[in-house]
This record gives sequence, structure tokens and C-alpha cells, in this order.
Amino acid sequence: MDQPLISALQRCVGWAFLVFLGLVPVIFGANVPLAWGINATVFGGLLLLYVAVQAASGAPSPLPVARLAVPLAAFGMVMGWIGLQLQTWTPAGMHAPEWARASALLGETLPGRISVNPGETSLGLLRLATAAAVFLLAVQIACDRAWAKRIVGAVAIAAALQAVFALWLAAVGPDTAGLVLPKSLFKLEQRGGLTGTFYNRSHFAVYMAFGLVCAWGLLSRDLRASLVDHGFNDRRDLIANIVGVGRSLARYSVLLMPLTLGVLLANSRAGVLLALSAVLVMVFFEKGQSSRGKLLRRVALGIAIAGAVLALGARGELVGSRIAGSTVENTAEARLATAAITLKAIAARPVLGYGYGSFASVFPQFRDDTLPLSGRWAEAHNSYLEALLGLGIPMALLLLFGFAWILGVCLRGVARRRRDRLAPMVAVAASLIVGFQVLVDFSIQIQGVALAFAALLGAGYAQSWSSRERSPA
Repeated sequence: MDQPLISALQRCVGWAFLVFLGLVPVIFGANVPLAWGINATVFGGLLLLYVAVQAASGAPSPLPVARLAVPLAAFGMVMGWIGLQLQTWTPAGMHAPEWARASALLGETLPGRISVNPGETSLGLLRLATAAAVFLLAVQIACDRAWAKRIVGAVAIAAALQAVFALWLAAVGPDTAGLVLPKSLFKLEQRGGLTGTFYNRSHFAVYMAFGLVCAWGLLSRDLRASLVDHGFNDRRDLIANIVGVGRSLARYSVLLMPLTLGVLLANSRAGVLLALSAVLVMVFFEKGQSSRGKLLRRVALGIAIAGAVLALGARGELVGSRIAGSTVENTAEARLATAAITLKAIAARPVLGYGYGSFASVFPQFRDDTLPLSGRWAEAHNSYLEALLGLGIPMALLLLFGFAWILGVCLRGVARRRRDRLAPMVAVAASLIVGFQVLVDFSIQIQGVALAFAALLGAGYAQSWSSRERSPA
């Protein structure tokens, strides 16, 4: 195959990836089966096409498999375990006891599995595989610094458009919006705060926070490029710097203004605090050797840590009443009770788990009077505990280890790289947002958030290796 044709196909895959990445949240934040199927088909197809084009070129992969061995092994083993949880040929001693009870009640033998809800486990595996496809695509595409910047820019632009859309819905109202938009595909009412196309304002706020750190990273990069010695005399050099700074601010204010409004008007205090903390962490990562610069970095880090801790308490307010339809005010007690019940369920099957994504089927069996709210709980509001319950402790820890490895490489890239630090910094900032938020919520289980996060992690991971380190080991 001709090299110009190969390059053209690779660019097509790259641009298609950016376009579809921006479109992911359009259908209810990609939190419905229709969106899961579309995303799996699109991103799985793009990954296969990219691999085929790369193989036809005869050139080595931009980032060799050796550099991806640890996260690939971790995620591969976890996905293999989820597949095993769905099988009926596993030993009966491994099967969830619910299958035996159901067989006794029905008077017939049902094929048992480790998973208590094979349907939900299959969907969970589909979503996890889609996120892995997005990560792998982003890793290979973002080895080119220009494409890494485009991925960061695509998330910023998509989030800004979400913010503009949410502001427009709030301004015109659902009745007017329903005249021009299909009610079956969009969430037209913005109750209690902006939600855009997401069901939940907290998840919308996380997406806005992603966009904000991306836009801030791009602005900081432009500002550093503007504040250079232009070779003029003092006055002309000062004027050139002022013009450069003004141009950068004007360019990125188009993104920063709607994103800031989106974070603030989502009415999620945790979202605001985590977004602020993530931006301040990026300020801390900026390299400055002066004593004033070092002091600023320490202050920024201190405020970021305080903001993240405060976000954990702020996020919990009214979470239970929103989900369960209750007016109970002491939701801190409800959250602790939910966590305690989930831990009890984990202790009952600590190694095998109940099947990835099976929380809603398992929780009612262990629920007791310590939870003061009525209604059905579909999520644990703690993605770490939910992973432990579904996968079992060993595989859940392996999944978290895979994420931790990626984050560690990004931190290493931020610390060691002298240039092209944009994508690793954004990846670390996004990880801070998600890592704290999922302690009291489940945003990472929403594809609109999860796939954007996977793309940012992939871009950050790719740019954490220098061109010399990206050569085959």
C-alpha cells in the first residue's frame, strides 16, 4: 500500500476518533444501551481499522507494545475474568448461591454462573472493552504531539458545546426546546442545575471540569509560548508579549467562559471544588525556579488538597434524597449505611465477586434497617466498593493497579519531560477529578465521562514517553 494512502487513512481514523469522541455524551450522556452499542461499534471499528492500516504500512506501532505491557496485561486479565464470570461450565462451587436458590424455587435446574446477573455483567464488559478501545486508540494517535493537543482540544470543545447547549436549554425552557429537538434523545429539563444531555448534574459537572482543565492546559501552553524574548528592545518586546497574551486569552476565553459557567451553574459544589483543585494542581506542575514561583506552587497544591477533601463532603448532600425520592436530611448516615452494607456483601464473596455490574441485583439481599431511605439503589455511589463487589477483591485491585500504573507514568512524564507536558498534566488533573468524585458517586460508570477520561489518559500516557523512549525496547 502506498505511503501517502496510508497516511491519509491514518489521518481519517484520527479525525473520526475526535469527532465521535465529542459526540459520545449526546444521547443522555451515553448512559443508555443504544449509546453503548453505537460507541462499541464505532470505537471498536476504528481501532480495528487503525491496526489494519498500521499493519499494511509495515511500520512499527508509534508506541510499542512493550511500553503498554503492564496496563494491557492488567486490563486483559480483568476482562478475561469478567468473561469467566459469565460461563456456565465453571465448577458449581464457584457459582453464586443465588442460582441454587432460584433452581429450588422454580423446581428445575438452572445453569449457574459466578455472576448473579449475566445481562448486566455482559453490558459491563461491553462498556469496559469500549473504554479500553478508546484508550488504545488515543495512545497510538497521541504519540504525535499535534494529535495529543487535538485530543485535549476536542474534549475542551465538546464540553464547551455541552455548556452552551445546557445554558440555551435553561434560557428557552423545555417547552420551546422541545419544538426543535427530539424529546426521545435529549434531556430537555434542567432541574436543580444544568445537566446538558446528561441525566445527572453531578456527571455533567465532572464533564465540565474535564473541559475546564483541558482548556486551561491549552491556555497555559499558549501563554508560555507568548511570553518569550522576541529579540526587540525592551518596549517593543513588552508590547509583543502583551499582544501575544491578549491573543491567547481571546482565543481560549471562548472555551473558558461557557465551561466556567457550566461548572458553576450545574449546582454541584463538589464539581466546583474538584475543578478548582485540578486547575491548581496544574499550576503546581508548572515549572518555576524563583522563590516566588515555588511559594505559589506550594500554596496552589495546599488549596487543591483542601478543595478535594471538601468536595467529598459537599458531594454527599442530598444524594440519597435525589436517588431514592426521600426527604431524609441526614444523608451522611445513609451513605455510611450503604457503604457498610456493600462491605458486608463483599465479605460474603471476597474472591469471586458477584459479577461485574451486578450491584443492583446483589444489594437488596443484604439491605437492612440501617439504611434510612426507601427506594431502589442501582449504584453504590462508590465505584471502588462497587468494583470490589462485582469483581472480587483480587481482580478489583488488579483493575485499580492498571489505572494506578497509567497515572504513575503520566506523573513521571510531567516530572521528567521538558516539553510536551500538556497531555500528561491534563491526564493527571482529570484523574484527580475522577479519583475523588467516585468515592461518593459513579461518574466513571457513565460513558459520557468514562470515554473522555480514557482518551485523556491515553493521550497523557503516550506523551509521557520521549521519542527516544518510544522506540522499541
